[in-house]
Amino acid sequence: MHLHYHTPLQNHIALALDNAGSYKKIQDFSNSLEKLVDERTKALIQSESLAAVGRLAAGIAHELNNPIAGVMSTLEYYIEHLEGQSELLDDLTFSLNELKRTKEIIKSLLEASRQKDEVKELVEIHAPIEGALRILHNQYKLKKISINKNFTATNSIIKGNSARLCQVFINIIKNAIDAIGDENGVITIETFNKDEGQLVCIITDSGAGIEKHVLKDIFKPFFTTKQQGKGIGLGLFIVYEIIKDHEGLIEVESNRITGTTFTFIFPCHR
Repeated sequence: MHLHYHTPLQNHIALALDNAGSYKKIQDFSNSLEKLVDERTKALIQSESLAAVGRLAAGIAHELNNPIAGVMSTLEYYIEHLEGQSELLDDLTFSLNELKRTKEIIKSLLEASRQKDEVKELVEIHAPIEGALRILHNQYKLKKISINKNFTATNSIIKGNSARLCQVFINIIKNAIDAIGDENGVITIETFNKDEGQLVCIITDSGAGIEKHVLKDIFKPFFTTKQQGKGIGLGLFIVYEIIKDHEGLIEVESNRITGTTFTFIFPCHR
């Protein structure tokens, strides 16, 4: 019978190989953990910076409301009481309209910051979608736009605020109408359940699309690709904040050929 004795060198080699395997596992785990932390940190920085900008904007909006209202009432008084000075009247009317536009910006800012205080209830997702289509009907009825609805979600109940969700769908569908413009176009809205606990809503338009390098900025406050006076860049910021408040996810794909697709994923109410 032969007994095999490992020399001290063999023992060291075996131990070194064992350690090398363990070290590689630890290194792989460390690398994947580092990557995960990096991704989460970036997402947190983005969401926190957006929230911080929202809070700052809301504070400024509150401060601006009173002086603007004062100036507007003064202008309205003089517009009513001035006669025969058409050039001055034109200037005052222009100034009043610009202030009204400013008031709308302030209103949007306040809406962006306010949704966290809203009461949440059980909402059937198709109700705010249909509400948004009713509100926007006059904007697309005279255009060459067809609306395709494909509602197949069997569990379409989420916990949320119906008015806020309606605001989300108004903003997205309004952007789709603007993207199609006077061309022939289609807006498709579909809902379905992904896995057991997720409700997915996808809104696709065949419009002009968004360039790839711009996509990363579309949810930032005051970022807009529209002409001056046509948009203030708060619509998608408000959408982002509302979806985040509903514990949902939002994804966007777009190009100049096939148009734009927004995907919303909500946790279903069980």
